Amino acid sequence: MKKFSFISVLAVAATLSFAFNQYNYSLKGNIWKIDKYLCLNEEVEHYILELHIKEQGKLNFGTFVEFLNDGTFRSYNHERCGNSIFRTISGTYFLKNQILTINVDTIVIKDNVKGVGGDITTEHRNKSYQFEVKQDKNKVDLFLIK
Repeated sequence: MKKFSFISVLAVAATLSFAFNQYNYSLKGNIWKIDKYLCLNEEVEHYILELHIKEQGKLNFGTFVEFLNDGTFRSYNHERCGNSIFRTISGTYFLKNQILTINVDTIVIKDNVKGVGGDITTEHRNKSYQFEVKQDKNKVDLFLIK
């Protein structure tokens, strides 16, 4: 009977652990849909990220941010036809104790309104931002630390 009870307790603990961890997604190595370009507008104090799962055969439109395993990030957009301005913000990041430090290196804006190829504007910002990270299920809030 004791053996059965011990196994039952382990099974319940494993189930609870899985239920908790299935929502504990890492910022690193995932694609996140974000409500605004990360650090494009310096006045934005709060961002909302939702885990983005690409579905094969489905078009994926919106603004995204990726925190790559090599410590770099990029925030970019995929828009429907007709939107001819594309932005990419890139740089490095560091995450420790729920504090995300973003170092924005470059902002590239490609404007195809004037024809194929378009105008490309590059801003070298070289500025750092710090955010408090709050995660709930598959959603992450980033709050600017002033």
